[in-house]
Amino acid sequence: MLNLTSLLDQLLPKAFHTQCSGDELFRARITSGVTAMYFVSLVFVIVLLLLFTYLGYVEVWSAVISCSISSSCYLFQLIYFKKTGNLFIASTITILTLFGATCSFVTLTGGWQSPVVLFLFVVPMCAFLMMGHKPGIFWTGLAATAYLILGVFEYFSVPMPHVVAAEYEHLLKLFSWMFSWTIIVGGVSLYSGVVNSLNEAVNEEREKMRIKATFDEETGAYTRKAFQQLLKQKNREAALNTQSPMVLFCLELEFSQRDQLLEQAQAFHDVLDKLRATLGEEIILSRYGGLSITGLITPQPNSDIAHAVTHDIYSKLQMMLDEHGATVYMGAVFMPGFSRDVNTLTQGARKALYIAKQKNRKLVIFAKSLSKAHEQDYIGEVVRARFDQVVAEA
Repeated sequence: MLNLTSLLDQLLPKAFHTQCSGDELFRARITSGVTAMYFVSLVFVIVLLLLFTYLGYVEVWSAVISCSISSSCYLFQLIYFKKTGNLFIASTITILTLFGATCSFVTLTGGWQSPVVLFLFVVPMCAFLMMGHKPGIFWTGLAATAYLILGVFEYFSVPMPHVVAAEYEHLLKLFSWMFSWTIIVGGVSLYSGVVNSLNEAVNEEREKMRIKATFDEETGAYTRKAFQQLLKQKNREAALNTQSPMVLFCLELEFSQRDQLLEQAQAFHDVLDKLRATLGEEIILSRYGGLSITGLITPQPNSDIAHAVTHDIYSKLQMMLDEHGATVYMGAVFMPGFSRDVNTLTQGARKALYIAKQKNRKLVIFAKSLSKAHEQDYIGEVVRARFDQVVAEA
């Protein structure tokens, strides 16, 4: 389907893609596709008739001439539209050619009794596809009027010309059947192909928007909103497996000199790369904003290992950032021990980060939630009881 669209786009003006709406682009592709389909079909009929004439089977120069005139009109339309980009005039040329050629052929081959009289049904269908609702109704009215006139002539036994010799009548019916089958099937296939191509383009754009909404373009980390949605899912998983805790952390970089913008940006990317290199698929990262990162360490075998992993991350980051003259502060909470509410978890991790900066502890972890009256004592207890090494290094 993409190949079909690319082929049709070769028939459109170069600036048509950027200057027109999606609806106009769709109708332009259909118009060019239908016109090209009729042109190619008529050229094939001309070649076939000339071959039969050369071999002596038939001699129908009137059909060759009429097909040549129609195909020339279709070719003119393709060239005109490619040069001017005037979709309304181009589609009108195609419909006029189709309507005029069909009416003429029907009139010259017996009128109501002509084997090609049903071709008039194609005119409204093409008009709706190429020109829209109102022009489609207009051309439907003209086609209905032509049918009405032919029906009146048939009812009153008005004689109609029949230029095809009796011995070629069976060939006329055969060609009419083959041509109508080709046009109808080709038209439906063309419409289906363009629609499917548009759907693929829409789905591709939708996927791009989803990725843009899910991931930060600069860092490839999750956006805050996408991370919160993922955190809800992980929090439900953590509630089912309390023996294998996850660690939600917030970290922030602080530089001694505020004007090191390039170095800060490089250090920030180095931190992201280091986190990914250290834990790989075991860590999910989100850019919180500025020089802040929110992350989730996926389930660890037990609390002691979760502590060790968190401390190891902090130590490696700080060691790496020494050369940038930066300090990393980190606050974390255990899931689901600290809370089973996502908002409380996020707030807890941010508060742990705030305390780490305020108390200059560098790393603070909340293992479980306590009331505010005991919070400061609990933080101190956790640090003294389990993080003496961290405090000493910090």
